[in-house]
Amino acid sequence: MPSSHWAEHTRRDLEAVDPAETVVFVPTGAVEQHGPHLPVGTDTFLAEAVTNAAAAQATDVLALPPLSFGYSPHHGGVPGTITLSSETYLSLVTDVLSSLVADGFERIAVVNGHGGNRSLLKTAASDFHADEGVSVAVLSYWDLIAEEVAEERDSPTGGVSHAGEMETSLLCYLREELVGDDTDDYVRDDRGGLTRTDLFGTGAVYYPQHFDDLTETGVSGVPSTADAATGERLFEAGVAELVAFADAYREW
Repeated sequence: MPSSHWAEHTRRDLEAVDPAETVVFVPTGAVEQHGPHLPVGTDTFLAEAVTNAAAAQATDVLALPPLSFGYSPHHGGVPGTITLSSETYLSLVTDVLSSLVADGFERIAVVNGHGGNRSLLKTAASDFHADEGVSVAVLSYWDLIAEEVAEERDSPTGGVSHAGEMETSLLCYLREELVGDDTDDYVRDDRGGLTRTDLFGTGAVYYPQHFDDLTETGVSGVPSTADAATGERLFEAGVAELVAFADAYREW
């Protein structure tokens, strides 16, 4: 099977695959506003790109088409945002997992590109294990490159959040033609250190807010420090980490 893309294969191709030796990646993202300079498909583009690149390099890995829509009520009502309800998103993920298990696959990893999906994906995986007895791995690609981001970033805490330095750098490398020049930095208030403002920060209090209440532009971060060279290094690190994970996951 020369291609690692699930959707490019025929029924006969997939019948020839050994499910016991194959890891299936399920990329998932979102379609939501990303400020004035990034496309609304940013989260999906990044999850799909790192997943496809890793699947192409790894052994016995297939990548599904991305689950493009995610859980984004905190961006709802803003032009460009399309959100699923939590119930719909949980059902979508569960139905995909059930279909894969029905085909005999049990080494399944959901590769996430959207912060709003994280808690729901953990719930979906936990419920699926309780109901079906199958353990599904859930990961967000940026968690794999936390050390690399710490080394590469030029922005302070709060600079790597939504449409900030990391996402803008990755898009500058992968899809430069989609990145606008109207970058608008904004680091939101951490409420005395209690709330989390950065993908790699910590906060004792979870405090949900609509993005319109946080920032006028929809940006939470410092995109002005982004560049394609940084994006290339972060992307290659993410691909390498995901390949290494696939090899380890097969042995679990």
